Parts: sequence; C-alpha cells; structure tokens
Amino acid sequence: LNNYQKFPPKQKKALYHAARFHDHGWKHYDTNPMYKKNSTIPLDFTEISTSTHIEIWTASRHLINTKEKLSKYLICTHNIYLANIRASNTDNHVDKKKLSNFLTTEKEIQYTLKQALKPLYSKNTLDELSHLLKLVDWMSLTVCLNKKIPYVSFSTNLNISNYPKIKCEPSLNKTPITFNVTATKICSKSQKIETSALKLTFN
Repeated sequence: LNNYQKFPPKQKKALYHAARFHDHGWKHYDTNPMYKKNSTIPLDFTEISTSTHIEIWTASRHLINTKEKLSKYLICTHNIYLANIRASNTDNHVDKKKLSNFLTTEKEIQYTLKQALKPLYSKNTLDELSHLLKLVDWMSLTVCLNKKIPYVSFSTNLNISNYPKIKCEPSLNKTPITFNVTATKICSKSQKIETSALKLTFN
C-alpha cells in the first residue's frame, strides 16, 4: 500500500481511526443479530433492512470524536458511497425515500466538514484517503463473506487470486500483501460467537 505510506503521520492517524471505526456501528448488531423466522442463521448485511443500515452508518460516524474532523469526514463520505450503492439496488419506494433523506443529511455534514478541512488538505488528498478507506472496507467485506466464498475459512489463508469470480477492486500492489487480523465469526443461535486469527493474502 504505497499510497498510504506517503501520507504524513497526522493523516495516517486519521485514516487509521476511520478504518477502525467505520464499521463500529455494526457492533450492536453483531452481538444481537436478527434472524429469519424459524431459522437459527443470522441475517447478513445483504438481508437486513434499510432502516437498520442507516442506524449502523449513523452510529459509526457518531463514534468518532467531534475533534477528529478528518476521520469523521472520511466515514461520512464512505456512508454516502454505501447509501448510494444501496439506493441504486432497490426499487422499494419507501427505502429510496429513507435513503434520500439520509443522503441529504449526510451530504450536509460532509460539506460542513469539508469546508473546515479545506485550508488543511487538498481535494486530491481527501479523495485519496477516501479511496483507501473504501479499500479497507472491501477487505473487511471479504472476511465477512466467509460462508459465501469457498476458499475463505478461519485460521487459514485467503488468497484473492485463487478465486476467479472475485476481482480485487481497487487493485493493490504488484506483489502480494499479507495481513494478520482478528476476525469475529457470527454463528447460529446454537453456537458461540468465535474470535479467531485470520491471515489474508491479497494479490
């Protein structure tokens, strides 16, 4: 991740906090998941309601200290990105209205933060940092899809290049990069929640 290395310490710290907290709104759901009727398997992120998504996105932004304007801006921008994806993938008029209202609010917050950051950071810097947060989110999404991608399992290697249906976007490096992370596995009602070490290799 050569693009990350070039940033000064203050910007790296802001990106680190944004990467750490951008999904923290999920914490409550992960420990109190919803289930389909007569099922012991928790709903995944593709199955939960739009209202729940909005609550999660909002909570993630609220968890960042108000003084950390750059981190909050990055999470706010990421929320807008995710909400636009969801809005483009639903025909439900009620959901579209909820997403439209959320986007209006989030864009107002984003604009206020951007104006405060404008004297300190160029548009290019903000765009690059936002891009890197998307990349981090894509990595975490890959881990979350544990049961849906055959070659992903806990305490084993994950290699993007081993599965042709998955394209690594945005591209990483010319050489493989390996990360050691801690992942939490949300299990069925009859099982305990597992936290395990997971090694990821991205090509």
